[in-house]
This record gives sequence, C-alpha cells and structure tokens, in this order.
Amino acid sequence: MRKFVLPALVTAASLGMYACGGDDGGGGAAEAPSQTTTAATFPVTLEGASGKALTITSRPERIVSLSPTATEMLYAIGAGDQVEAVDDQSNFPPQAPRTKLSGFQPNVEAIAGYRPDLVLLSNDEQDVVAGLDRLSIPTLLLPAAQKLDDAYGQIELVGKATGHRSEAMATVTKMKADIDAIVAGIPERAAAPRTTTSSTTRSSPSRHRPSSGRSTPLSVSRTSPTRPTRRAAGTRSCLPSTWSRQIPI
Repeated sequence: MRKFVLPALVTAASLGMYACGGDDGGGGAAEAPSQTTTAATFPVTLEGASGKALTITSRPERIVSLSPTATEMLYAIGAGDQVEAVDDQSNFPPQAPRTKLSGFQPNVEAIAGYRPDLVLLSNDEQDVVAGLDRLSIPTLLLPAAQKLDDAYGQIELVGKATGHRSEAMATVTKMKADIDAIVAGIPERAAAPRTTTSSTTRSSPSRHRPSSGRSTPLSVSRTSPTRPTRRAAGTRSCLPSTWSRQIPI
C-alpha cells in the first residue's frame, strides 16, 4: 500500500504548523535566505532513495512536487515561493498550486509542461524517474518515512536541494522539541493486568472491525509506521502479533 504520510501524526501536525507560518504570529513561511547565502549553497550534490547522485547547480525556482508530504516539507522550510506545481493529492497548505498531476499515475509530458528544474516524488511509478532523466529534469525520490529519523533526514535533504539548509535544520530541531514535549506530558501508565482472549475472538478479528463508512484503506498491524510514536508515548497495539489487514476508516 502506498503511503504519502509521515510515520507519526505529531510530525505531520508539526509540518503543517510550520507550513502555515508557525506559532510566532508572523503569518508567513521561514525567512528567505539572502542571495549571497543562496549562491554559496550551490552547486550541491545529493543522494535520494534512488541511490543515484544528483547535482543541483543553482537554486531551483520551478519545483514540482508529486508528494503531499514533500509539498508540506517545502512550505515548512520556506521554499513555497519556489513551487510551480503540486499533485492532485497535495491539499495542504491551501496556497500550494494544486494541479491535476498525479503521483500514482504520473505523466512525464504533463510534468515537463511545467518546465520544472526539480521534481520531488515519493514513488517511481511507471518509471517516471527514467522518463524525466531523458528530458534532463532533476528528480529527488523521497519514499514514505518508516521512522521519525527518516522524516527528519528527508526534511534536511529537501532543505539542501532548495537552498534552505538552515531553515530545514531549524524546523527539524523545533519538531524534535515539540515531540519530546508531547511525550513528556503523557502521564505514566500503571501496568495493566493481562487479560485472556478467547480463541474465537482471535481467529475472527473482523467481528470487531471498526468502520465509519469511508472507503480509504488503512493498513493496521503491530509493525505499522505508527509504531515509533506508540512506543514513544508508552502505548502498545491491541492487535494480535500475527494480524494485519486493511480496514476502511
């Protein structure tokens, strides 16, 4: 199942707050670096999930994002004014230039029509990376993060790619502090008594399957991407260790 979300709701919430301008009342993104600072940042060589080195010679000014997570990262670090287009699933922040571009069924010609100087995406669907390479369009592949450190690393990588390295580092530092504060504010739980579950219940988890009538699937298991947050918060999955299925939410 494809996921376009960070591994923890608190991380996504933090990104959203910074994309809207933070909590300092400024109402804007991070302050843009000076032209001198930006010029000194490039060229820069990066390596995304594809494993291939990517050299960016100058600050990208026509970025296309095919990932909602990447879109939020761009605005969170103050690179929003460099974004030319985002995919049809990128609905935050509201000012992002949403288009009909798809990250699930990417069309190389449609992407190229925006004349991007950098494309961010979370999946290499339909060999879109190779197609864009043939047109000499730089791509940075950022797959769904499996743990918080992955998310932090991707934010810093996007910062380097866009000329917002210091803003990205500051965003990561603030997010870590916010998450630590949330975890520290959770009261300690008393050890819960162990209960036994009948074999009938264990063999028929669908009898207790929650649903709100929506059709969006959610993959739930003890090893789902929310595990790091559950552990940090001192909670655990109530599901049997061998059970995993998609449920509508």
